[in-house]
Amino acid sequence: MEAWLKLFRKDWKEAQETEEVRYRKGEDFESLLREGEELLRFYARNANPQKVIAIEEEFSCDLGDRREGEVFPLPIKGVVDLVEEDEEGRIFIVEHKTSRRRFARWEIEGSLQLSIYAYAAKEMGWSDSDSILCRVDVLLKTKKPGLVHYYALKDKEDFAKLYRIVEGVGEAMQERIIYPRYGYWCMDCPYIEQCREW
Repeated sequence: MEAWLKLFRKDWKEAQETEEVRYRKGEDFESLLREGEELLRFYARNANPQKVIAIEEEFSCDLGDRREGEVFPLPIKGVVDLVEEDEEGRIFIVEHKTSRRRFARWEIEGSLQLSIYAYAAKEMGWSDSDSILCRVDVLLKTKKPGLVHYYALKDKEDFAKLYRIVEGVGEAMQERIIYPRYGYWCMDCPYIEQCREW
């Protein structure tokens, strides 16, 4: 545990020195350092990993709609946080998140991120099942920390929907139809000024 804390302190200090860190009201370097240490301790006590197959596993694969025989012209790329296997030999694709709130069921079931990871699991040969089990482990940053596990099953219907969405976004981008979509993610976006000007 001490090794985790030492690494966290080092990385947090480096981020403070090399990046522009924006704090919310009532937060500062020390308060977030303490919060991070508390969350790490809580996670170490409460995480119950199964057999670890891969950690921070990169992927790159073609995205296709097998029903139509189409392939998107660009590969999908990413990094899966964790690939686990349970006692029955089932593969789980695991995404780690922190949040100040619990997620709604629809957020998990409709997650394109999980659909991409599950699709990649099949394409990269991590699982040969037609349905891929995904789990989102959310470390709650609340007064009393919590660890919540959300499960989703992704299959060919999700993959076909994913393809249609990616294809539609790709066509819109080619036509230069890109509309600003504001949300919490704007905080760290390097294009926020262009959106505001638009």
